[in-house]
Amino acid sequence: MKTQFLWSFLLPLMAVVIHNVKSQDAEASPTLSEISSMVQDLKNVVDLLANQLMMQQLIVEEKARFDGASGIKQIRMDIAGTRPYHTPSHVRDSVAAYHDHANYDRTVGMGEISAVLNGVEFKTRHNDFKLVMPCTSDESYHCIENIPFPPVPPESF
Repeated sequence: MKTQFLWSFLLPLMAVVIHNVKSQDAEASPTLSEISSMVQDLKNVVDLLANQLMMQQLIVEEKARFDGASGIKQIRMDIAGTRPYHTPSHVRDSVAAYHDHANYDRTVGMGEISAVLNGVEFKTRHNDFKLVMPCTSDESYHCIENIPFPPVPPESF
């Protein structure tokens, strides 16, 4: 459907370009390579216009989505699908791009996100942090200790 829509604009544009080339020099007809080059140039223009149209639509949708509330707008994208709608936006296989670091003790990571909080839009960078808390036995400045792991659940048969 989208391809038909784009070609409905592209074909008349190609006809105008070819007509203009012919009218500039009535004796010389454009060669096949010149026509191929013009068609490729027109395809590039249509690709750029289609990309601009998609980006404008994204901006409008994001503005509508975040004018009235707070929330996660976009998460870290390290994969892409074969179509734009296959790529995750605010949810993927984790919440807010949180992930574990099995190779580091007590370390959790949070990928880049774009969010709105009380009407203010902001972006974060990738963060990895240790699971620690303020000391419970010592009151010195910046004293921290590991967050205790929860108890192992009872074995059930």
